[in-house]
Amino acid sequence: MEVFSKAVKRAADERGGSPEDGYQQLILRNRGDDLHDIQYSQTPVRVLPGVSSVIRDEYDESQLSPATHAYNILRARVLQQLQTYNWNLLAVTSPTKGNGKTTTAVNLAASIARSVNHTVLLVDLDLRRPGVHRYFGVDPAVGVTDVVMGKASFQDAAFNPGIPRLTVLPGRERIGHSSEFLSTPRMEQFINEIRSRYQKRVIIFDMPPVLGGADMLSFMPLVQTSLLVVEAGRTTRHELHKAVKALEQTRIIGTVLNRGDEVIDSYY
Repeated sequence: MEVFSKAVKRAADERGGSPEDGYQQLILRNRGDDLHDIQYSQTPVRVLPGVSSVIRDEYDESQLSPATHAYNILRARVLQQLQTYNWNLLAVTSPTKGNGKTTTAVNLAASIARSVNHTVLLVDLDLRRPGVHRYFGVDPAVGVTDVVMGKASFQDAAFNPGIPRLTVLPGRERIGHSSEFLSTPRMEQFINEIRSRYQKRVIIFDMPPVLGGADMLSFMPLVQTSLLVVEAGRTTRHELHKAVKALEQTRIIGTVLNRGDEVIDSYY
């Protein structure tokens, strides 16, 4: 089972920075928004079987799995940074494929949605290997590229997976020239629209790996910050260094060490 551990020290070692940069204790700000009883009048609600246990964990602190506790810790630290800088656009990426970025993006989105004070939009922009829909057992007929190109409405493509306050905009199929597509005026217009329409919503983008092509670099001007996922025993220090270097122009709010050795106690 995957657990969360602070891995920013790895990047800090390469950059000469402090391993604790950006990580502080969180005091959640209760904004008074009553988001308990949101009704999805336009977004289809799909209660889906086969969703991972982390996503489906009920919010009972005494019963949560260690993995869910870990994602809740990640949620707290991410929300602190987003609230501090008044950001709501977060790209989740990794140095190379297979590091667990999509798993992190999906479970982070579900964890934030469970925090009551936030709604979340999860967008699959890994246009080379769209995979968010598989976590919810969906075979989408239309997806984010159709919405961006004006071939379908947002309501046609998006769905609520039965988790309150969470909306998913899936990918549908691989497309060629994905890096060019991510930097088109249509994509910029789409990002500006969802950002302005849902100003209090956290918008998480599952992005391609940094070193897998130019996609993430093309998209960086449109996003406020990024979260870098690395895998213990798989991601090399050289790959991590290259990824951090490539993301210098967009602030990295943290690094997630996937499949680490840290044990999180049940009382945490």
